[in-house]
Amino acid sequence: MASHPATPPDAQVRVNLAHLSPAQADGLACVVCGADYLTVKVPHLPIGRSRTGSQIFVCSTTCLAPGGAA
Repeated sequence: MASHPATPPDAQVRVNLAHLSPAQADGLACVVCGADYLTVKVPHLPIGRSRTGSQIFVCSTTCLAPGGAA
């Protein structure tokens, strides 16, 4: 499970790092829904790092589930 201090304390996102697309692993797309942050303007929060060390993100208004897995 990845976490980051910027995420709300009651929110958790479980991510299988082995199944991220290249864009998700590079922080260019949501790790849950795959939204492309280069083309879609959606608020997002950092939740950790991929296997390559890049920061990874999740859509904060739609994919971040309070108190559970997204």
